[in-house]
Amino acid sequence: MVSQKETVCVTGASGFIGSWLVMRLLERGYFVRATVRDPGNLKKVQHLLDLPNAKTLLTLWKADLSEEGSYDETDVTVFSTWQHPWILNQKILRTK
Repeated sequence: MVSQKETVCVTGASGFIGSWLVMRLLERGYFVRATVRDPGNLKKVQHLLDLPNAKTLLTLWKADLSEEGSYDETDVTVFSTWQHPWILNQKILRTK
């Protein structure tokens, strides 16, 4: 458990790894700012909203790593590991 509640931003929170990370952080008492492409799409985010402690510790933010300025409103420093941008956009692979 965290002695002083800290805030963590999780990118890609609706994905498999992101969801597990959000769950573990909530279990440990962190405030989590979870970024997803569409927070209104309950099919993609309901599993996050149903997690224990989500009502008090979780906020969903609309953000996309491929869109410039997408993280401006989250007011956090983002440290992330994600797939190479060339792999992110499969169309780029087909043009080479």
